[in-house]
Amino acid sequence: MTKFSRNDPVVRAIGRRLAEPFVLLDVGCSGGIHPAWRAFDANLRAYAFDPDITEIDRLRDKETNASVTYEAAFVGVPAEHGLSDQMRRADFLRGSPWERLSIAQTLSARARDTGRAPDPTAAHWSQSDLAADSVYLPDYLKAKQIDDVDFVKIDVDGADLVVLQTLFESPVHERVLGMLLEVNFFGTAEPGTHTFHNTDRLMRQMGFDLFDLSVRRYSSSALPWPYLVNAPGPTLNGRPLQGDALYVRDLTAPAMRETAAQLSDDKLAKAAAIFSLSGHFDQAAEVLSAFSGHLSARFNAAELLELLTRRMLPSASASLSRAEYLDAFAADSEIFYPNPPRRGLKTLVKRLIG
Repeated sequence: MTKFSRNDPVVRAIGRRLAEPFVLLDVGCSGGIHPAWRAFDANLRAYAFDPDITEIDRLRDKETNASVTYEAAFVGVPAEHGLSDQMRRADFLRGSPWERLSIAQTLSARARDTGRAPDPTAAHWSQSDLAADSVYLPDYLKAKQIDDVDFVKIDVDGADLVVLQTLFESPVHERVLGMLLEVNFFGTAEPGTHTFHNTDRLMRQMGFDLFDLSVRRYSSSALPWPYLVNAPGPTLNGRPLQGDALYVRDLTAPAMRETAAQLSDDKLAKAAAIFSLSGHFDQAAEVLSAFSGHLSARFNAAELLELLTRRMLPSASASLSRAEYLDAFAADSEIFYPNPPRRGLKTLVKRLIG
């Protein structure tokens, strides 16, 4: 979720005008919920889960928003559930090329010096006090009387696909606008394997479209690429191993018109906020433009569209209104190309649009 912008002005403007809360589920919340969500301020309500008791205690101690709840628990399924076997088999390293990667070699070498486990997940869990409790999401949502969720993040290093499937067993899933999911680019063609193709197929079946996808590459130990940062991890090049996939309901698509017509103006505004927060200002503008007539006076669509315009190309559009910006695009302005002439952009736009 590194691309999510912090303190987004469009999200702040929408957040403070909401009549209902923005509800977030964060499954695998080690490190805390992403700071980007704080732009919703007092209207943020979050439920975050992680089995690391020490980490949950730390997060609770530092949390200043009483509407953010941290739960020390695994998220999974009851023993008698149909997905229980799939849950037991779920493992981050299962079916992966881990042992052949340069990161595994580096961690093994360091393990010989430190005495720690070379598997990063094993090392983490071996040093953690883990919760005994397990949460089944449909039961949790029902018990907490949560009947509306706006966004879901899932990152549990193993059973991600199972957790996602259980979410769709709750009627609440019909209210979800977007999800950020960790995906694997390795694994088999079996339908229960946590792979990107299985995740993508399920998400599209449930009415979501892919709007972003990051790729973390890891090199072979046969000829290692340099690491991207000063620690063993993703490399400059190598095979795609994992990534984060952003799925959002494309409410302006013809197939989604019936769904969109049933949403409150708050829900429509929150959809625009999710797009803005994730850097998809064009999609946020599409939502606001398409549903401007449905938004109440609390949401000034014209004002929000101007804010988005200033977020698009700050160096080129800071002094342009949205109308001027669109006119410049219609005139095939050079500001939309990577190497415009070295002259005043404002002068150029005026010449192009008259």
